Parts: sequence; structure tokens; C-alpha cells
Amino acid sequence: MLKAQDFTFNYPGFKRKALKGVSFEVGRGEVLGVVGPVGAGKTTLSMALAGFVPRTTGGESSGGLEVAGMDPREVSGKKMSRHVGLVFENFAAQITQVRVLDEVMSPLLNRGVDVSEAEERAYGMLKKMGLEALNPKAKRTWELSGGQQQRVAMAATLVVEPEILILDSATGMLDPEGAEDVRRLVAGLAGETTLVVVENDADFLLGIAERMLVLHEGEVAADGPADEILRDAELLARCGGVEPPVALRVARALGLEESPLTEEEFEKVVGQVEVRAEEKPPEPDEAETFGEPLIRIEDATYRYPDGTAAVDHVNIEVRAGEIHAVVGGNGAGKTTLAKMVIGLNKPTEGRILLGDANTHEWTAADLAWKVGTAFQNPDEQISERTVREEISFPLHRRRYESTGWFSKKERYGEDYIAERVEEACELVGLDEKYFKSDPSLLPGGLRRLVTMAEALALDPSVVLVLDEPRVGLDAESRRKVIRTIARLRELGLAVIIIEHDMDLVCEVADTATVLNGGKVTLQGPIHEVFAEKNWGLLTEMYLQPPRAARLARSIGVDALSAAELQTKITAVREVS
Repeated sequence: MLKAQDFTFNYPGFKRKALKGVSFEVGRGEVLGVVGPVGAGKTTLSMALAGFVPRTTGGESSGGLEVAGMDPREVSGKKMSRHVGLVFENFAAQITQVRVLDEVMSPLLNRGVDVSEAEERAYGMLKKMGLEALNPKAKRTWELSGGQQQRVAMAATLVVEPEILILDSATGMLDPEGAEDVRRLVAGLAGETTLVVVENDADFLLGIAERMLVLHEGEVAADGPADEILRDAELLARCGGVEPPVALRVARALGLEESPLTEEEFEKVVGQVEVRAEEKPPEPDEAETFGEPLIRIEDATYRYPDGTAAVDHVNIEVRAGEIHAVVGGNGAGKTTLAKMVIGLNKPTEGRILLGDANTHEWTAADLAWKVGTAFQNPDEQISERTVREEISFPLHRRRYESTGWFSKKERYGEDYIAERVEEACELVGLDEKYFKSDPSLLPGGLRRLVTMAEALALDPSVVLVLDEPRVGLDAESRRKVIRTIARLRELGLAVIIIEHDMDLVCEVADTATVLNGGKVTLQGPIHEVFAEKNWGLLTEMYLQPPRAARLARSIGVDALSAAELQTKITAVREVS
């Protein structure tokens, strides 16, 4: 069904080839997992297989490429779309209709399906994607959360039942339960539909991908059975941006020779261990750990014009040096709450205080001095032609302060701007080699680092809001984000992260708030919120316990992160 023979492609204006001599074959009904670091060529390969490269993007290609018996470079896009469905990494770019139902019906109507049949099939697919409760006939697509938009994009792609389905990082904005739904969906399609699943999360591919293609700098670093490649930690490490499954990572950190991938395999390898009561670390004295409250969300409510409460009487306090995670399923109100903190949405009830300042009395522009923000979708934030210009943009906008109708004074000069840009890039780990690049053409993970640097360039004095910082990042970029968050804690900022990656949340956060339907369901220290007694409740709210925590439970250990699990097992072995 898919065949590439020495396929090479480079985008117009770029000297470096995006793909170099790529060769592989995929049989009918087979599931191919594709992994690789940011910039490896994963999205370019996905677009080439779907016929967008080079027909839509421009550029030059060579070598052989065959999809369902056709060369996608030589047939029309309409003909290709009858055989191939692609869910983009930037899913919002493929949503074209005003209402949810129309978005899912549209590809059926374009193929001549009767309206009543199209509506029936659209409703069925929306139900499969967990969206039937949205009132899809009335709900506007721009009113959806990012995760809900991603589900709609997938529904519109799947409803025409393509022979070949390509998912390009299609689970990034989904809550954990939604990602698991997609995983089950892929498993159910296997054998009938040919699937290419591009993922940064190796754990997601466990048990569903039969073959794996590892890309590195546009070339094939490995091609073989998924089980073998996922167990090859050294191969994945050499590629720089692929993090092995959590069970294998912990096993390697403990110096074990075996290569477990699942909880069951990990349990057999490590065996049952006992953790002495005195080995449980004491709960930190929060009064000593953190400083004064920097942000106070007091009984905050935000209602849409129709009266629906997106955020309903929420109370959160975040102190200096505290990392606070806001989690919940798609549509729980997380991003709406973030927009209230940064002043884009004003509370309809309650108030938000940054220090002693009420955000209701400040403009979003003025709040930018106090609050740095990296949006859920970096493309909503990027507007400049080079990375340097993008990161320095807010500094240039605020360089002069008005002192009268026709007068102004300079706050800082070009030297200060250059210094802040360099410091912000160093903080997030963004290499200066990208400074002259067009940020809109960078891979998704790098675009996210650019917007994080832009948020930090103003040197916010109170709080940083990171909305889904993990999405689109490879293993190395993920480590950079973790280091950045740790550095912000050291600087005494209050940091709010909104995240669906529960392993990342439990690795970096001190406290957490769980939202469901706009209301606070759980709140407190991270170990309290994610305690095993709450796992059932978390699942009901479309969340799941961290993978590391489930791994720990399989061997009778209480731990939330891979690092904590490793420390506890090591401590037990040392006293045994």
C-alpha cells in the first residue's frame, strides 16, 4: 500500500534536505509507527504520503513514492483524498466549517453522499470520538477546546473510511482518556486500514505498531519490528529525540540488562520489593518551601453569553517558587482559566489578584509585564518573519512609554533587548542557529520553544502560564522544558502549567488542581491529588494515573515519577 524508494525532498529556499534517501514498504492493513526527534522529517513524510508534498508546499523531490498504486506527485489532490486520510499535527488548520456537525459531514457531502446518510454517519463518528454530548448541530468549532477540535478533525478524517490513515502526532492535545480512545481505535482499524502513526510518545505505540520507522535528520535510522526497536534504548538514545518507554527507562536507570516494555514485564524483571515506612520521604513543610502568594484566584467564574459557565467558582493560590498544575479532560475549562489569568477573559464573577493588583483593572498588554504566557497553539502567537524578531517582538512593542499626547520616553535600548532575547533562549534551550529562521516554518516542538522564550523575554515579575508545554516536543526538548521550569522555581516565580501529560505533571509540579466541567474536583499537593485512592475518580474525569505510578504499583511501590520510582527501588536494594 505504501512504498518509498530512495525518496528525497527539500523545501523551496532551504539548502538542507528535509528527507534524504528514505526507503520503506508498508503492506495492506499494517500499522507503521514513525518516531524521531523534532526536525527529523516526520511531518514532511506524512504530507508526502498524503500528496501535499510537493504539490501544495512546492520544493523538489526525487526517488520513488507509491501510495495505493499511485504516485501522489502525479495525481490530483481530490483523487488522493479518496484513498488517504491525514490528521495534521496542526489540526486546527484543517477545520473549515462553522459548526461541528457540518465539519464532519463536509467530506461525505463532497463525495456525493446523501445528506441524511451523511448526518447519520457523522453522528456515529462523533459518538466514537466522545463528542456526541456537545450538541454538534449547534456548537461552533471555534468554541471548542484544543483537544475537542483535535477530536473533530479526526472524526472528519475517519468518517470517509480511507484505505490509508496517517496520524501525525494526532493525540498531542487529547486528554489521557481521549488518547487511549484513539489507541483503541487504531488497534480496531489494524488489519483492514493501513495506518501510519507518527508519535513522540513511544509508550503510545506499544502493542499497536507492528513495524517502526525511526527517522533522524531526514534519514532512516532504523526500520524493523516495533518490539525490537522499542527495546533498543541505545538506538533511540542515538537519535536524540526519542524517549524509550517508561518501563525500559527505569530498568536502564537501575542498571538492569533486561528490556521490559510493559507493566507485566517490568514486574517480572524487578520482582516484588518492600518499602520500609521510614523510607517514605516526609511531607515538606509548605510554609517553608514556598514564598508569599503571587497569584490568587478567588471564586472566579467565567460565563459565555448564553449563561454557560466555562469556569465555575474556582479558587487557586500559587506562591513564589511553586509549580502548580491545572489538569482535567478536554473542555474542562483549563484554557479559559488561563485566559482569565492573563487578562484576555475578564471574570464575570469573583476576582484574580496578581500580588495586590486586580486583573480586572489591568489591560492584557499591561499584565504582560507581570504574566508571561505560552499559548496552547503556538501558531496563534507567532507573527514575525524570524525567530529573533518573534522573541523580541513584545520588547519592541513596549520599548517606549507614553508621557503625553505627543511625547514618550525610552524604557530600554537595543542592547537590553538583545540581552533579554539571548537569556530567554538560553533558559528554554533554544539554539541561536535558529535566530534567522522563519518560526512559522519550524517543526511544532521548536515553535513551542520559541513562544516560551517570547513569554520569558519580558521577564515577567509574577507568574508564567504554560498551556500544554509538552505538545510536539521530542525527548530532548521535553528535558529542556523540565529544566526551564526548575529554573523558574529557583527564580521565585509562580508557574501555572496546563498539561495532559500526567507523567510530566508529576515530575515537575508541587501542587495541582483538577477541573471537571469548570469546577474544582481535587486540589492539593501532587502526591495527595494523584494518590491511588483517587485513581478511579481521575479516570471518571478523562484522566489517568501517570504511567510511572502504574509501573510502581505493579511492584508494590508508591511513586509518581520515573525518577522517584528509581530512587525508591535503589534505596530498598541498598538496605536489603
